[in-house]
Amino acid sequence: MDPKTTETLDRASLARMRRAMRCCEHVALCIDVGAEMASPWGAASADRSRMDVLRHSLGTFLRRKANSPYRHRFSVVTFGGTAPPSTLVPFTEAAEASDALGALVVDEGSPAGPYNFAGLLDHLEGSFTTLDAADTVVRAIIVFGRSYDVPSIPAEHGLVRHPAVVLDVLYLHARLSEPNVRCQEVLDALAGLEPQDPVKTAYFLETGPSSMKLLLDLGLLLAHPAQRDFQDDMAERANVTSERIEELRPPPEPVAVAASAVATSVDDTSGSRRKSQFLPNLGTFMGGGGRK
Repeated sequence: MDPKTTETLDRASLARMRRAMRCCEHVALCIDVGAEMASPWGAASADRSRMDVLRHSLGTFLRRKANSPYRHRFSVVTFGGTAPPSTLVPFTEAAEASDALGALVVDEGSPAGPYNFAGLLDHLEGSFTTLDAADTVVRAIIVFGRSYDVPSIPAEHGLVRHPAVVLDVLYLHARLSEPNVRCQEVLDALAGLEPQDPVKTAYFLETGPSSMKLLLDLGLLLAHPAQRDFQDDMAERANVTSERIEELRPPPEPVAVAASAVATSVDDTSGSRRKSQFLPNLGTFMGGGGRK
């Protein structure tokens, strides 16, 4: 944390942060089950939907998180379908939450148009029964998967302002080259979930159809909220950029085939072979600036 930032924090906020470092986490995985989550993950993965890849990636997240010495608990919440937001399993062990994730299905009859987050936030506020517990940090990881409609965020919802709650956002969207996508507008709207508490280290992450980028984002979300850096600082240290992802990619194994049989392909985990698959002004969400 920057020393100048530390000097501006009030003593109550700092004391709360120090206490939280010794607390277990109650993590609500909030999954958008809207129709777009059934779309193919990438051009080279037409047999895998966005939901398929998310289920696998979150399963990895749960297994890693369960290795912590703290007894973290997890719940699975669905939203964005024809039914109101619903808790599939309340806070429980990682294995049970993983089973619930495996049973997730996309609601392909979900209504089109902008999603109003008021219903989800109200549901979470009513289901978080440990908000005042001194030994628990309550988190929600909201996975939103819509590229064509800008959501509605209620102004200053009580859950966003609650000092014991950390809301992380993971935005999965279509390729930016697809027509009619409104990803930047969606991200601007999701910023309404950003906390005003200077101590909170909520992360706002986004990715197109890049499996490696998705796993890197979930890796950032593994850290305890009270023990991780602010997103700008963490992104700079982790160097989570499309160029860095390409550097980390293992070289292809040589294949002994005739030159005429070699075809150029694009791996779905890279998103594309362009210089960057991300929007140019997403510094707020990718650590390039704006979240100071």
